[in-house]
Amino acid sequence: MKILLICTGNLCRSPLAEGYLKKLLKDKDSSGVEISSAGLWAIEGNTVEDDAYQVAAENGFDLSNHRSRLLKPEDVKEASIILVMEYLQMREILITYPEAKEKVRLLRSFAPDGAIQPDIDDPYGSGLQSYREFFKQIKESIEGLFKYLKEHNKI
Repeated sequence: MKILLICTGNLCRSPLAEGYLKKLLKDKDSSGVEISSAGLWAIEGNTVEDDAYQVAAENGFDLSNHRSRLLKPEDVKEASIILVMEYLQMREILITYPEAKEKVRLLRSFAPDGAIQPDIDDPYGSGLQSYREFFKQIKESIEGLFKYLKEHNKI
């Protein structure tokens, strides 16, 4: 199974989601899942935002080796599930890759609260406290995703 996490620049939200999901899978001794992230408008090779790096460290995982990358057609083709942070990102993917319709979902759709607010807004440049708040949404959504994957025998 290949899980692809998408945001805008691949500098904060999708790397945080990728890093936390990898940590969760490792902590739970789950294997057989390949996880990656990309951005719809990423500039290749940038490091994560300092605040994203800090939030990752506070939550027990490291993003120092992450480099941003642009979403490519082969990423969409190879992914089993594509998780986006915002409805507009889902819309953009479906316009560009209509064949991905059955595998694109909002990450917040896995949140236990039923995603009253379906988007995880972009904290880029908004300060460390904002990153911490948005990471809470990412964390609970990733934990919901993990539970879903376990219940459906995908991991």
